[in-house]
Amino acid sequence: LYVCAQDCDTQVFRQFGWPAFTSRGWVADDVFIPGKPLAERIQRFCFIGHTHDYAPGMYAERRRILEAFLEAGVLDILNIPRSVHTVQQVADAYARYAAVLCPPSNGRAHSIRLYEAAAAGAAMVEVGQPLDPGNVWFHDQLHCLRLRPGIPDETLTAWARGFDFPAHQKLAPAAQSLVRS
Repeated sequence: LYVCAQDCDTQVFRQFGWPAFTSRGWVADDVFIPGKPLAERIQRFCFIGHTHDYAPGMYAERRRILEAFLEAGVLDILNIPRSVHTVQQVADAYARYAAVLCPPSNGRAHSIRLYEAAAAGAAMVEVGQPLDPGNVWFHDQLHCLRLRPGIPDETLTAWARGFDFPAHQKLAPAAQSLVRS
């Protein structure tokens, strides 16, 4: 079951045949609480989400981006199933890691990862932006860093390898303030 903050996302999930409905956007701010400053966190990116390795046509760009970050040696893909029973594990991870990688999702809005990571005070790197301009809430260089899809693998790997986590501390409180408002 998928709960989406935008109806356009609900429609996409339903087109895939997955049960979905629209609900007002929210983040459990009693669970997703701010972690330490970025310099005191794990100096790596984390990713929690589907790769759908078993579905070749789905998430191809997501898998390509994850591979580039893995090649750079700066990404941990955490195998935490997303459910109400594991939400604390997800919140703890986002509060421990300096940055959260948000590769392209399959909807027309930001991934839930951005909202959760922002509430936990992590720096966020989003690849691409919402397909629906009315769903852009997190702005590049203010709340997150946004990379364009299709960046060559070598360029993406070099960028990830050279990422200075503490240098992006200013993004975390701005995104957190946006989410909590």
